[in-house]
Amino acid sequence: MLCLLMLCLASNAIAHRQARGIVPFTQITDITKSVDEYSYVRLDCAYQAEIAGDGIYLNWYKSGVTHQMHFDSGRIYVDHNGNLHFSYVKKTDDTTYSDSGYLCGITSVSERLAYFGSTYYLQVREVTGQAAVKPRLRYSNSGVVALLNSAVTLECVFSGYDPKAPHFPKITWRTADGKVIINDSKYTLSSDGRALTIRSVTGSDQKKYYCSASNSAGFAGPHAVFLNVTGIVPFTQITDITKSVDEYSYVRLDCAYQADCWHGIYLNWYKSRYVQRVDLDSGRLYVDHNGNLHFSYVKKTDDTTYSGYLCGITSVSERMAYLGSTYYLQVREVTGQAAVKPRLQYSNSGVVALLNSAVTLECVFSGYDPEGPQFPTITWKTADGKVIINDSKYTLSSDGRALTIRSVTGSDEKKYYCSARNRAGFVGNHAVFLNVTSAPVFNAAPTDQTVTEGKDAVFRCDARSLTNERPPSSPTWYINGILAGTHTDGPKYIIEEKTLTVKSVSKDIDTQCAQCSVTNSVGTTWGNGCVNVI
Repeated sequence: MLCLLMLCLASNAIAHRQARGIVPFTQITDITKSVDEYSYVRLDCAYQAEIAGDGIYLNWYKSGVTHQMHFDSGRIYVDHNGNLHFSYVKKTDDTTYSDSGYLCGITSVSERLAYFGSTYYLQVREVTGQAAVKPRLRYSNSGVVALLNSAVTLECVFSGYDPKAPHFPKITWRTADGKVIINDSKYTLSSDGRALTIRSVTGSDQKKYYCSASNSAGFAGPHAVFLNVTGIVPFTQITDITKSVDEYSYVRLDCAYQADCWHGIYLNWYKSRYVQRVDLDSGRLYVDHNGNLHFSYVKKTDDTTYSGYLCGITSVSERMAYLGSTYYLQVREVTGQAAVKPRLQYSNSGVVALLNSAVTLECVFSGYDPEGPQFPTITWKTADGKVIINDSKYTLSSDGRALTIRSVTGSDEKKYYCSARNRAGFVGNHAVFLNVTSAPVFNAAPTDQTVTEGKDAVFRCDARSLTNERPPSSPTWYINGILAGTHTDGPKYIIEEKTLTVKSVSKDIDTQCAQCSVTNSVGTTWGNGCVNVI
C-alpha cells in the first residue's frame, strides 16, 4: 500500500514537471517613478506564475536597446522574487529622455520564448554634495522555506549611500548567539553580503539569522531573518500490531513518528486497504498534537482485522509520504451496552509555549452513552473555577478536547482544569499545566537618543527571563556592529554590566549606534540604539 501511495504522488509530480513553462505577465502598464539621486528605489517584477524548471530565467532589461542590465558592482540587486533594488540611484540611471525604461523579463530556453512585464520610467533629480545616508533595511525574505538537505539563500537588502568607497553599506550576518558568519563549509556569503546561502540544511537550521549594515553615517540592525525547514524522513521502526478490544472501550493507536513536523508537513491516519484518510466520525475519533489516534469508544465498524490503520506523514513541497506501523484492530461486538463513565486517557500537561505565540492544551476522555451525545461533554476551567468559553483569548474545539490560547503572556503560565461528564458520571478536575517560555525580555533596551556635543551618551541593556527560568547572560556590547571589549578605546567607551557610555560625544566621529545581546536557554534578544550629536 505504501508503494501505491508513493506511485500516486510520483505521478502527480511528473505531471507537474511536464506542465512547467512560462506564461505572459497578467498585467502590463507604464509606471513612472520620480526620485532624488542617492535615494533607494525598488522596481517590482510582478510575475505571478511560479518560476520553476530547467532553462527558465528572470532578468531585467532596458527597453530602448533591450539589453540585460548591468548591476554596477552590486549597487543594483535582484532578489529571489525578481524585484530590482537600487541601494541608491545615480543620475545615469535616469530613463526619462532615452525613450526607454526598465522591464522585467522571463525567458524559457527550451521554448525559445520570452515575455516582458511593465515598463518603469525612472526620473532621477540630480543632487550635488550629497552627505552619507544611513543604512536602512528595505527587504528580507524572512520566513523562506527550505527542504531538508537542500540549499537555501537568505536575503537582506539595505539602502544607504556613502560618498567614500564602498558607496553602498557593508552587510554582516550573525547567528543568534552573535557569532559572525563567514564563508566556510556550511555558509556562503555573496560578495555584496546581501545573500547568505546555507548548504544542506537540517532541522537545527530552522531558526533566526541576523543581518546588519553599516557605513560612515550609521548602523542598521540587527534584523531577524527566519528560516523555515520542511521535509520528511521515514519512520524509524515499522511493524504489524494487533489490538483486540471490546466494543465501546477506549483505544489509542500511537503514530510513533520520531522526527519533528515542520512547515508544510502534515500528519494523517489512513486505512491501509484503500489508503484513504480515516473518518473522525464527528469527533468520536481524535488525533492529538503528537499524532496519536484516540477512539473515545470503538464500534464494530472500526474493526480492521483484514486491513489496518496507519499513521502517515506527508510533505506537500516534496510530493512525498511515508507510512508507519500497521494496526490491526479486532473489535468484539457487545450488545446492550450501558453508559460508561468518562475517564481521562491523555493530556499534554507541561506543554511549552513561546511568549506571544498561540498554544493548544488537550484533554482526551474515554466514555460512552447510548443516548446522545454518545461521547462525554468536556468543560475547561481556570484555577479560580471560572468556566472558559470562546472569546478573544480562548478558542475551544467543537468536541471540547482542545483549548487554544492566543498570544500567551507570562501570566498564562499556570494550571488549567478539564473535566468530563455523561449520564454515567463525572470525572475531573484534571490539571493541565502550561509552561510559557521566552528569550530574554528587555526591562530597558538601547534606544535612539539626541545628545549635545561634549555630553555623554548612555545606553542601557537590562533584561530578564520569565518566572522560574534561568536568568539571562550579562549583555554583550557592539559598536556599529563590531564587538566591543578590551580593544575598544577605554577612555572613550565605558562598559559596565548593563550600560555602555560614550564619553564626551563629538559631532564629527560619534554619530554611531550601539547594540547589545542577551541570551538564556531559549534564545538571544538583540537591542539597538543610535546617538545623534547636536
